[in-house]
Amino acid sequence: MICIIPARRNSKGLKNKNIKKLNGIPLIAHTINVAKKSKQIKKIYLSTDDERIIRLFKNDRLVNIPYVRPKNLSGDHTDSVDVYLHMINFIEKDFKFNEFCVLLPTCPIRDVSQIDDAIKIFKKNKVNFLISVVETKPLEFQFRINENSFIKKTSNIKFKVSNRQKLNKIFSPNGSIYIFNKKEFKKKKTFMTDKTYCYKMNKYYSQDIDDINDFKIVKKLIN
Repeated sequence: MICIIPARRNSKGLKNKNIKKLNGIPLIAHTINVAKKSKQIKKIYLSTDDERIIRLFKNDRLVNIPYVRPKNLSGDHTDSVDVYLHMINFIEKDFKFNEFCVLLPTCPIRDVSQIDDAIKIFKKNKVNFLISVVETKPLEFQFRINENSFIKKTSNIKFKVSNRQKLNKIFSPNGSIYIFNKKEFKKKKTFMTDKTYCYKMNKYYSQDIDDINDFKIVKKLIN
């Protein structure tokens, strides 16, 4: 299994997010370190346009940085799918592989046992895609707010102010672990299908840093 870690330079939510020190080391180092501990991951590839990140790992023999990510794949509106496709198309020129995983540097709280367990499940069940998920608020609890600050119903969902345990469980991707069948990913150019396996993780392991408040929460959790 090869692992791709995407880390672009610019970040709107939190400036210099990927190199911001968390517990004494850059945020991205948390993800790279856990990938190195995995018994299932054989090669780690870093996709970045940030020269500072490249300098951090250019002498690390366990981290491959095959190129500086092109500018057209480093913008605010760049689709992550295009970033992954660009990397796997480059890698497969050198050797053959059938699957790969993606670990986002914005999710520093994950245990290596979870990564290896997810990869084993992916292989055992012979699924095309696996994503880590966390339980979230039921749809019955969700709504929009209109310009006058009043509730605006979301589609045809019926509001239910009742015991949450009686409502249907809803899950969303937590950003921690993504695993792909390369052939199917290149064909579908997405990993959100009705054949995507969901690997459940609890809230503690589902912290995804987007802004300074997320960063402060994670900092307290790991300390």
